[in-house]
Amino acid sequence: MRLSCEATLNIASHQDILEQMREAFFTNIFIGIETPEPAALRAMRKTQNLRLPILDAVETINRYGIEVASGIIMGLDTDTEETPQAIVDFARLSNIPS
Repeated sequence: MRLSCEATLNIASHQDILEQMREAFFTNIFIGIETPEPAALRAMRKTQNLRLPILDAVETINRYGIEVASGIIMGLDTDTEETPQAIVDFARLSNIPS
């Protein structure tokens, strides 16, 4: 049996939990990353996604054999003309498949 869950990006700071999740056969975590843009995260008060660099956190989770699925929001009040490209770049760098 494989397990999945939803968690905050902060889970990357808890490597003991990630180890236990790997042992329990968790294969996927959905994380509401929302946007790779720090100013937008601050505006929506989602500062927990700023505690660690997002790409580093995703990489940490992946090292435990757990794939990250991400929620990304387009159309935030803080979006700029650069936002679509920032999201595309983030998707490529993070290797998040969905």
